[in-house]
Amino acid sequence: MPNITGFDITQAAQAYSAVAGIIAGFAFAVLVWLIDRLDRPGMEESDNVLITHALAFLAISFVANVLVAFLWALISGETDLNSSRPAILSFLAGLNFAFVAPITMEAMTFLVATANAKRIVGLFRRIFFASALISLAFQWTSTIGLLRTQGGSSGALAQNSLLLTVIAPLTVMILIGAALISRRATGQRFGLDTEQSYSMFVWLWLAAMFLSALGFGYVSTSSGNWAMPLWIVAASNLVWSGLMGWAITFLPIEEG
Repeated sequence: MPNITGFDITQAAQAYSAVAGIIAGFAFAVLVWLIDRLDRPGMEESDNVLITHALAFLAISFVANVLVAFLWALISGETDLNSSRPAILSFLAGLNFAFVAPITMEAMTFLVATANAKRIVGLFRRIFFASALISLAFQWTSTIGLLRTQGGSSGALAQNSLLLTVIAPLTVMILIGAALISRRATGQRFGLDTEQSYSMFVWLWLAAMFLSALGFGYVSTSSGNWAMPLWIVAASNLVWSGLMGWAITFLPIEEG
């Protein structure tokens, strides 16, 4: 792989694993602190709902980052760098990481909204969107690296130009649409911010995380050099953008 991309993912995976572990520890510490605040006397029902959502997002962040740290640790042990396997494994690990990092920031936005600091919710919303854009860039970089590795040369991007020209704009459109919807008051988001929608979102994210872990396990135990089908690459990016856009609709609104 170094001859194709000029980037040794097994070396970077060690640092990625450490970062994911740090985020997992941070999420766990805030999770324990937040549980102590739940259902305190005099707390409004709306605040309890936000804290409950923050708890769920932090729990997802903790579990997912522990998983991602473990996946990156496994990638750092890869030895056959001339095969496409390390790139496929890093794509699957990065797919989870690109989602849980903004989710951790979203949990912080919920927390601020309930901590008598509602005037700075707008600031945290902007920080969340910045983290989402960084994660999007990370996800596209991972996708391009995978396509190059599987194609055997930088010309592989031209061969898969249709995939990139369709998926990239569609991903941006989904995120922009979700951002516009998130500015609406609660109850005016087409039902995307309801409790039923929230429950379905959590279950779908857990299912996606489980499937990606199964895919990682299958690839890591397989031998030989094989390529990930392009439809899976495209579907993975669409699932990421769909879940990220859905998560955006739960953001608390900015208050003056």
